Amino acid sequence: DCGFLCLPAELDVDCEMMHRDRWKAVLPAGHPLAGRKVFPAEALARETFIRPEEGSDFEVAGILERLGIRPAEVYTVQGDETILAMVSAGLGVAVMPELMLENCAYPLAACSLEGDFTREIAVCVKDREAVSRSTRLFIEFTKAWVEQNV
Repeated sequence: DCGFLCLPAELDVDCEMMHRDRWKAVLPAGHPLAGRKVFPAEALARETFIRPEEGSDFEVAGILERLGIRPAEVYTVQGDETILAMVSAGLGVAVMPELMLENCAYPLAACSLEGDFTREIAVCVKDREAVSRSTRLFIEFTKAWVEQNV
């Protein structure tokens, strides 16, 4: 068996990085700053911010902390789709991984953040030497698919 984790893994597992995913500022399509290449950090402090519920927000909280940002008004919601829908409806802005925005049905804009914010997605196994043939083939297929499609 295997699983997908964001590195660094706190578990005692063997991991192999598959993809480095960039974090983006996510805005309504008609937002005045939607056309900018980089979303100014100070603008995050002025915007209503939509964030994941406590317990799943450690990465977003870390980004805001590194930027030195404390948004004035915050909605805390459950689920990435809810965040995308609320941003699309003009209720605020968010910070999300770029992979979440691919093939998104909502009218949104995404801008880079000031600084280099990424997450490393890895496939992990308990013991690389003890994986089954089917798990090894799945991992090989997944690596090839990620290289070609992501």
